[in-house]
Amino acid sequence: MKWHPRIFMTSTFVAAGLWFGNMQSAQADGVVGFVTKDGDRVDEIELFSQRIEYRCRPGEGLGFVETLESRKRVYFVAETPAADDLWVRLENISPYFEDLPFSERDYDRRGRSDKIDLAWGQSHRRRTFSVWSPLSNEIQNTIRYAVVDDESDQTLESGEFNVLVSHYWKPTQVIYDDPFYCDNPFDPIPIPLP
Repeated sequence: MKWHPRIFMTSTFVAAGLWFGNMQSAQADGVVGFVTKDGDRVDEIELFSQRIEYRCRPGEGLGFVETLESRKRVYFVAETPAADDLWVRLENISPYFEDLPFSERDYDRRGRSDKIDLAWGQSHRRRTFSVWSPLSNEIQNTIRYAVVDDESDQTLESGEFNVLVSHYWKPTQVIYDDPFYCDNPFDPIPIPLP
């Protein structure tokens, strides 16, 4: 049986119904854009990067270096109520990208789209939706959207909204004696610091 909002609202799961009510109120307030799981509007996104160095023992060279990138999970809502057979296409049309990032998500459940993971980047990625800002600065990203009926292939609603994005670097984290990198038969390969 396919999930249906009216059945959901009349169910005995009161807490879940209240949560769904938050999403409905976000739509009733004319919110178009990103929201949290609880239906709160997301106008600003803060992302970070962090360099992580793995060393077997203090004073030794680097065994491995990686960069951790944070993500922000959001959902999309529009004035058009979410319904079966609807989907949404999002495209970051900000002038900072050569290859415009886009995402296509179902728009048929709980008053919102499927989850969208935002990540800092300068091009389209398959698993995340790229937003961008210069290091340690805030900048507006303009997102174009279209809500589409899957059966008729007709656009029901389209437009643009802005979100303020900031990005910063956290201090480098050094991890010593990591079993994955230190308890192997091969010596770690030293990687020079940039």
